[in-house]
Amino acid sequence: MSFSSFVIPRNRKVLFELEILIEELANVPLVAGQYYIKWKLKNGKKTNGATERASIKYHSIVWCYKLHNSVQIIIAKDGVLTPCELSIKVKQELNGGKEVNNIGKLLLNLSEYVGLNSMTRRYLLQDSKINSTLKLTINMKHTSGNFTFKVPPLKKTQIFGGIAGIISERTERQDDERSIKFRQNFGIHYMARSRSATSLRSAYSQAAQISPTTSSLVANSFLRKVGDKSPTDVVDEIFMGTAVLRIDEVIDDNKSDHSAFF
Repeated sequence: MSFSSFVIPRNRKVLFELEILIEELANVPLVAGQYYIKWKLKNGKKTNGATERASIKYHSIVWCYKLHNSVQIIIAKDGVLTPCELSIKVKQELNGGKEVNNIGKLLLNLSEYVGLNSMTRRYLLQDSKINSTLKLTINMKHTSGNFTFKVPPLKKTQIFGGIAGIISERTERQDDERSIKFRQNFGIHYMARSRSATSLRSAYSQAAQISPTTSSLVANSFLRKVGDKSPTDVVDEIFMGTAVLRIDEVIDDNKSDHSAFF
């Protein structure tokens, strides 16, 4: 903890209980080595740690590592929580640990997750030569200190979209419900968050090279076929190769439904 934190008034210091589940790294195009994660947390009671070594199976590495910690975050003069940075680095060991390679890293601002309860997301690794995604569950629980603060908007640039983008609206509503419940519990607590489901749908349309109208039909049919499955389960099935839904089948279904009106 820096010396400057001692001169900050107590009413600008907020304590949180942090719970993070580092579950797995998926879509790994490698076959050999032992893998582990090193983490470093700013403002944490414990500032660093590492997971156990794990082998790769079916192009995935599973840790199910639980990170429990407490963090102190300062409220800036504008009322917004200052950054609480979590740095994650994925390492590969070869030849019995004689060779260590950097697979990729991830940098998150945990202040953005305050008030969202337990949130599970997949994140694309940064500075990586592979398109692997790290699955994390993050929960920031307020324990003591001032309740009057603003939460910085949750950045989505690192969050894996893909097929999950077309079902993001449902997840976004769940996030908003959590935020509303949090505000009701703490009254004057104000949280500012931005939502952009339209931009996600637009990105999906460009990736699939289909028109916005067709994209909407695809999304609707996809949601009908998904049923009660959560967005996380759907993405997991896609990564594991067990998802049977094909986009061309959805488009054919929409053509059939559309022709019924003529």
